[in-house]
Amino acid sequence: MNSNHLEAIQKIIPKSTWSKKINLEDSVGASEVAWHYSDIVQVINILTRNGYIILGGDVYQLLNNSIEVTYDNWYINAEENAEGIRLSEEKAKDYIESYFERFGENFIYSIVYKEI
Repeated sequence: MNSNHLEAIQKIIPKSTWSKKINLEDSVGASEVAWHYSDIVQVINILTRNGYIILGGDVYQLLNNSIEVTYDNWYINAEENAEGIRLSEEKAKDYIESYFERFGENFIYSIVYKEI
């Protein structure tokens, strides 16, 4: 995800949610942002309603005021159409909800997406 992608989605994500993003550049060297469980589902909803397909995502652990890579992730190879968007949204939400239920609140989630 590069800064152009972030600028594009910043326009469609409410400021109240955008302000809760966690920049991963300083901690893990990735030009990405992540959100807590309480916000990531809303971000996914907004993106998919605006024609973005969720290609996958990564999980990071919040540990002693730092962000650690967990190497846990998901991806989907879905068709780039309305059904693919729906499937990608379902897979992302299922993965994140399951992860949250198993491991709790000390994790944040970044997503990889593409506008169709």
